[in-house]
Parts: sequence; C-alpha cells; structure tokens
Amino acid sequence: WYQRRVRGTEISDNKNAYSEKPPERISANDYIPKFTMPNISIDAISNELTGELNSLKSLVAESERDLESTDRALENSQQNILKYEQQVADLSRSFEFYQETKCFINDYSKLLSLKIDSIEQVENDIYALFQKRCEDGRNLRRTVQQRLAVQVGVIKGQPDSRYMQTTEVPKTCPDSDEEVEQEFVEKYNSIVDRSESVMTDVRDEYSEITFVKQQFEKWKLQQGESYKNAYITQCLPLVFSPLLRLEMLGWNPIQPSCPNFEEYSWFLCLMTYGYREGQDPSTDDPDTNLIPIIVNKVLLPKVTKLVECCWDPFSSQQTKRLVELLTLLFEDYVPKKKKSAEKDKMIESIQHQIEQLIIHEAFLPFTAERSSNPDSKIEQFLTFQYIKCIKILKNILLWEGVLSSDIVFKLSVDSLLNRHLVAFLQTSHNYMDNVEKIDMIIKTFPVTWFEKTDKLLPQLTSFATYLASLVQIIERKQSQCSTDSDRKLHKTAIRKVMSMLLRINAMDMVRKAATNS
Repeated sequence: WYQRRVRGTEISDNKNAYSEKPPERISANDYIPKFTMPNISIDAISNELTGELNSLKSLVAESERDLESTDRALENSQQNILKYEQQVADLSRSFEFYQETKCFINDYSKLLSLKIDSIEQVENDIYALFQKRCEDGRNLRRTVQQRLAVQVGVIKGQPDSRYMQTTEVPKTCPDSDEEVEQEFVEKYNSIVDRSESVMTDVRDEYSEITFVKQQFEKWKLQQGESYKNAYITQCLPLVFSPLLRLEMLGWNPIQPSCPNFEEYSWFLCLMTYGYREGQDPSTDDPDTNLIPIIVNKVLLPKVTKLVECCWDPFSSQQTKRLVELLTLLFEDYVPKKKKSAEKDKMIESIQHQIEQLIIHEAFLPFTAERSSNPDSKIEQFLTFQYIKCIKILKNILLWEGVLSSDIVFKLSVDSLLNRHLVAFLQTSHNYMDNVEKIDMIIKTFPVTWFEKTDKLLPQLTSFATYLASLVQIIERKQSQCSTDSDRKLHKTAIRKVMSMLLRINAMDMVRKAATNS
C-alpha cells in the first residue's frame, strides 16, 4: 500500500524480478582506441613551426601596409576636408559669378535683339542721306557736261534754253563737295538725334561699352579657363559691334573735319581690354588683337558702305582723305598681305566706283570736228574735258601703294590713258599744244614707277610710241618753218618731248629718234 500510495509504483508480483543476472562490467581499456605513434622528428616540427611563423609575419606585414595606406588615406581625406571647407567660399562666389554672368549675357542678348533693328534703321537712313547728296552733285556735274556738249555741237541734241545765253566753258574742275546744303545738315542732325534716343530706355550697364567691357574683363581675370573654353575672344566683336556702330553712326572720314576713329571713346576703352594694372600685356593673349579684329569686322564694312554711297572719286579732297584712312588701316590694323573678305570687298567697291567714273565722265569724243583754233568753242570744251580726265588720272594714281599695282595700272593706264587720252591726242591738229598736254600726264606719274627699273614699263608702250611719233611730226613741221623763231620753238618742243621719253625710261625710242633726226 505504501508503495502504491506514497511512491506511486506498483509492486510486481513476479517473484523472479530480483533473480536476473546483473550486467557485466566494461573495462576502461575497451574505450581507448588503439593507434600507432607517427615517426615525427624534431626538424620536421621545427620546419612546420618556421613556415607557420613566416606566414604569420607576412600577414602582419601586409596588415601593417594596409594600416599605413589607411593612415595615408585618412590623412589625405582630412586634408581634402580642410581644402574643400576652405574652397566652399570660393565655389560659392564662383557660382554666384556664373549666375550673374549668365543673367547679364541673357539680358544683353535680348536687348540687342530688340535694338538691332533700330540701329540698322538709323544707319540706313544716314547712308541714304549721304548717297542722295553725293548723287545730286554727281548728276549735276554730268548734266552740265552733257548740256555743254550739246551746246557746242560735240554731240547731237536740243540745247537747253536755260543755257542758251551762256556758252562760256568753265576753266576749272571743282570738287563736288565744296558746299554743304542746309537741308542736308538739318536731316543729318535729325538722324543723329534719333540715334541718341535708341538707348535712352536702357541702363548704363547694358548701353555703355565701358560697363560691358568690365563684365567680360571680370570673367577673363577671375575665371580665365572657362573664359577661354567659351571662346569669348571670338565673340567680342559681335558683343561690342552694335554699341560701336551706334557711337560711330555719323562717322564719315570722306567728309572734312571728321575725327579719326582712334579718337572715339570705344577705341580708347577697348585698347586696354583684359590688361591687369601694372602688368605688361602678354604676346600670347589673343585679346591683344581685339582692336584689329574689330577694325576688320566692323570698321571696314562701314568704310565699304561709305565708298558705295557717298564717295565721289572725282573729288580730289575726298579721295585724299580716303587714301589716308586706308593707308592707316592697312599699315597698323589690316596688313595688305593678310587675307580678308571685308578688305577684298572694299577694294572691289573702290575699283567699281572709279570704273563708273571713267565710263560716265571721261568724255573725250573722237568723232567731233576738230579745229586748229584753240579758242573755238569745240576746242575749249574738249580741253576742259581733257583737264577733267587729267584730274581723274591724278586721283586714280593717289591709290598707288594702297591698291595693288595691277589694279592701279588697269584703271589709270589701260582704262584711261591709252583708251581716252592718247586716242584724243592722236586726233588733235594742234601738235604744239599737245606737248603741254602730255607734260600734264607725265607729271601725274608716280616716281616709284621708274625707280624700280631702268626699262620702259610695258603698260606705257602705247603712250611712248605716240611720243616718238610726235617727235617725228614736230621735226617735219620744223623743216617747213620760215623763221628762226619758229624753228627754235619747234626745236625746244622736240627737246621737251625727248626729255619726257627719258623720264619714262623709253631709252630705245630716244636713240631711234636721235638717229632718225
């Protein structure tokens, strides 16, 4: 009962429960595995330990190198942190600068797109005014020439009744720009006033070259690398061109009392573009050529337009002023040997204007009935026209040294001298008077023509041939003279013509004429 109630176990009724055999005891040796000790020597153990030691040393060395590399990287990172912390202010200022520059360029571009039409309009108006004034003077001169030709009977036509009372042929050939009409001055001033009002609604920082220059100079001096990468040097002529054109609207160097372009404020301002105060300009700086580039891209097209619309090549004063200007430009700003489309176009315009002058005003009719009397109306008119042609020849030869020699020879010798003057002299009956007319021609020739060579220029062969024939004519007339004074006069004329041949280096013709005489 105790076992069942207290210990919770059942007491077996099997009497054999305690009669079973106890389990056999197991010896401890039964659990120890049997093995044979390997044959290990001390050297083998030493080698194994040495290899392990070397491996650990290599691992330690590699770890030390990694540590040193990490230390250096850490040091560089710390330095970069300090560096970038110091650059934060500079980067902030650079960002502000680029934002400011971007806004300025955008605003300036929009401004020019709005104002360029107004600038071109006032330019066209003033060119049209110059052109009208020039054409009025040219047309008046040609009209008078034609009416005089009709009046004296050189060409057929009905004489103008307004000129019937006065048949006096003028003695001189005045320039076409001796007077400035009041109407021209008033219109000119009106256009200038309009040009000054184009930028009145614009702030100075966008309408004054000085302020625009400062903005781009700041970019160049503070952020030179980005300035170079943006090709600003190539863009500067376009940047300054509209303001420059507006400032030089009334500039006309063909007219008297016109200031030199070097005296304008834009020139004085841009002369120092990009220079640091106290430092000499670098020869490698492309901005040192800013003025020559502007002269080539802006000034030469303006001069070309003035040549086309208001230059009268018959005017000696206008031609001298234009020659002086181009001499300055070609010597200091646009070298003659340098290729330039603007320069070529301007030279073509000059050549075209001179050709038109020769076509319309080098009027020496050869079919007119010539008279041996120099006081006849026809001879007076033809003499007047001859003097006009001499003046045209002299004006053309002013271009020697500015235009190429081929152009000068083509215009002066081929187009005028050989085609008009020599042919006119050959039809004249007054051979003694021709000696003086020829002297007028030779005095216009540049000395440089005959300094380069001692031979006759091929272009002057026709002219020299006429001189040699004139010597023969005077010699024949001399043999017919009845008085010593006439013979002496003819002999003097012969010597004068021979001297003229010597002046143009026609030595062979002089020897031939001397042999024949």
